[in-house]
Formats: sequence, C-alpha cells, structure tokens
Amino acid sequence: MKHIAAILIGGGTFVGATHLFSQTVSYTNQAISAKMEIAAANQSLPDGSGLASAEYDLPANASVLTMTKVAGTITLNSGGGYNDPDGVVVTGGYGLSLPDASYASAYGGISGIKQPGAGALIGVFETSSAPVAPPPATLDFTTIGNNFTSFAPALNQLFYIGDGLTGDGSGAVQRFIVPAGATRLYLGISDAPGFDGAPGAYNDNSGNFTVSFQVAAVGEPVSDDFTNSNYYAGWNFVDLNTSSTATLTGTNLDIEASPLNGGSDLYSGSNDKAPRLLQAIDPNADWIVETKFYFNPQNNYSGAGILMATTNGAFSGDNNFARIGERAYYPNASGSVIGVNGYVAWSYATSYLRIQKTGTNYNGWYSADGTNWTYGGLRTDNNVYPWVGLFVIRYPWDGLMINSSALFYYFHVTPLPISLGVRLQGTNAVLSWPEMAAHFNLLASSNLPATLWTMNTNNRSIVGSQLYVTNGVGGGNGFYQLRYP
Repeated sequence: MKHIAAILIGGGTFVGATHLFSQTVSYTNQAISAKMEIAAANQSLPDGSGLASAEYDLPANASVLTMTKVAGTITLNSGGGYNDPDGVVVTGGYGLSLPDASYASAYGGISGIKQPGAGALIGVFETSSAPVAPPPATLDFTTIGNNFTSFAPALNQLFYIGDGLTGDGSGAVQRFIVPAGATRLYLGISDAPGFDGAPGAYNDNSGNFTVSFQVAAVGEPVSDDFTNSNYYAGWNFVDLNTSSTATLTGTNLDIEASPLNGGSDLYSGSNDKAPRLLQAIDPNADWIVETKFYFNPQNNYSGAGILMATTNGAFSGDNNFARIGERAYYPNASGSVIGVNGYVAWSYATSYLRIQKTGTNYNGWYSADGTNWTYGGLRTDNNVYPWVGLFVIRYPWDGLMINSSALFYYFHVTPLPISLGVRLQGTNAVLSWPEMAAHFNLLASSNLPATLWTMNTNNRSIVGSQLYVTNGVGGGNGFYQLRYP
C-alpha cells in the first residue's frame, strides 16, 4: 500500500501541500507571555493592555490534549509577586481580593473563569469562527479542583491547565478532552483589575511560561519520552505476575520482568505474565512506531521489545499478541539476538526497533545507533490489535531467579500517511518529513497526472526529528511525493 504526500511548485511559487490524514501533533518550548490575554482568543483585546493569546492548529479528529512540559514563573504586578504555572505564588504576593483565588468575567463569546491563586496557564478550544455571544458557563476551579485526571471543557469555555499535572509540579499527567468541532487551541493568562472583575490589566504583567504539549487524534498511538514522574494518560501497565515492576526514573522507563511466581513469559507453553505497558489505538490506523532501549540479557529466556495485543488483560492464546519487534537471549536462537521477522545474532546493549504498520502488513527495522538501520523483513498478520506498547520477558527455564531489566528511552509515533512539508528558500524548495520515515523514497515529476516519477537523490540532512532535502526550483512545475515501498 502506498502512503503519499505531494506538493507542487509552480513557476518558483509554492502552490500547495497535501495533508492526507489526521495525526498527532506536538508543539515544543512555546513561549506563553504573561501579557497574552486568554479572553482575546480569536476576538478583540478586552482593554487593549495585553497581547493576543497564542493560537495552535489541531489535527483532524483531535481527541486529547496533554502537556509534556510547563515551566517558568511570571508576575502579574510588576514583580511584587511571582507565580508558577499552577497559579501558586512562589515569591512575594498579589494581595488577592478573593480568598486564595482570582476571577475574570466572560467577554464576548468566551466564558470567564475562577481559578485557585492567580496567573495559571489557561486554555480554550474553538472552531475557526470567532466566538459569538452568549458565552458558555463560567467554570469555577476552586470548586472543581485542579487535581482531576481528565477534564472535558466545551467550545469557547476557558479551562484551567496549570502545569498539566494532578499536583503542583508533580503527579499524573492530565488529559484535556477536545470538544467536537474544535479546530484550534488558544493558550494564555487570565487577569483582571484587582484580580476580580472584567478581563484586563495586563500592563503590569511580565515573564513567560515555556510550554510543550501534544494533541492526539482519535485512535492513534501517542509518543512518550518517559521523562515525567508519571505515565501519560492512556498508558496501562499490566503485571499478571504481580512481582514485576515498571519505574519512571526521570530519564527512562525501567521495566523489570520477574522470574518469581512461575516467571513472566509470553508463550502458550508456559504463561502470558510478562509485564507490558500498553495504550489503546484504532486497529485500522496506520503508523510507524520506534523505540530506543538498553537491554543486555545474559540469561536464557529473556526478551524485550514492541508488542501488539488484542487486550490489556490476560491472553487466552498466542494469537492474542504479537511480539512484533524483540531483542532477546534464547539458546535455541543462537543466544543473543534481535528480530522483527525472525532472529539474527546481535551483540549490542543499546538497540532501536522501528515498525511500520500498513493495513495488515508490518515492516520492521533494527539499529544499534538510531541512524543506520537494517531492514528485518515483512510480516503479514490478519489479527485485529487494538493495543500497542512495550514488553519484557523473563522465564526461568534455566532455574536462575534473576530479573530481566530493560530501560526504554522513548516510544515515538509517526501516523501515516506522511505529511511532506515544503518552504521556499531563495531559488530552492526545502522539503521535509519525519526522520522516522527515512525509508520512504522522495520522488519528483514535472507534470500531473504523472506516468513517470523520478527518484530524488539529493543529500538528506537531519535536524531534530525531521529530514530535510534541498531541491532547486526552475521555471516550471515540480510535483513531489513520498512512497514506500
């Protein structure tokens, strides 16, 4: 099956780029100024004292907003006090007229909000149209609380985000449910004269919050770098052995598979008690998943890798799961091995696995450095798998009561089809797409419909998680597509 994203350069002018499918989007290190008036989201500034709120496009079929980082402090009174992203005053004071709270009323078609403290990060979901009065109900988060695990605001209804955790600087990652019809997210600060009244009085505000977040589309796997103190909402840790563990260390996820209680295996000849971390997905969605992990097994019957599953509970047979990519140590497979469609000898402690799902076809690659990849082959599997994630195995066939330990550094997802980006730079077109899709070929043609697509062999560079190719633009048209295989 082809996954294509095409763009057109017409006479040296960028004409358009196709965006073929909904996908999870991430925004990193966004500066949210203390002067950004959240009540001005897609409408005029209430009193002209501040700035427009920050605006972000949502993917089609957007479902859940989660924050990956919210840091910094701001002041709402020229330095008399400073608050953190949760609105907690950390130095000085604000002299709040309400007991430990602040309030800004509704404005135009956007609701007001009452929040604990003052100056917390606030959001609002909207359509592409400007809000129209009457506004939705004003939410009172001094009553609702800010330690919820999931919250579902309405369109044009201000909601408390803070640092996106159930506690102040700690706790579980919160899920903000995107309302139906939303196409945009706005972020900013709620303020009012005397911290109680009509929105405004931003002239004495300064500082920024640094904000990173992602918005998942319906049914797609969600990326995780395992750097928080709690799992992202949506992950389910399954331990049917009861002695296995999963620990977020701050830099990675440490899954320990126990040999106790009959061992932790994924095999009908023993048991299905291997610990696994799974998230629910749409089994009809296509994607590329990649993980990096440290796993250096020295004992027989140990394994770790990427798992597909029919359930996040107990398995009733081997057709309930697929160990789709695995680093392992098995005596009947020549000892230390890695594999995505059959095992090969492997001696590296740090491994990378990449799986591309296209319908019922699963292509796989493995790597020792995350740059140079070896193709492991194609596997066709007609089973329906609504769960994907990570697993670790340790079964004591050898009689040794030793854990298997795997340190996972990330679980990265690129939904398919791939979106091919383009920008003009002088007389060149700079094309870009996710590095996880480096195995896709860039093809070009001067006409559509095209009977002949030519392979583009220009050098590729990697910046962050993106691949870039620079291509000269002549006086005619240029059409580009990504294709695999």
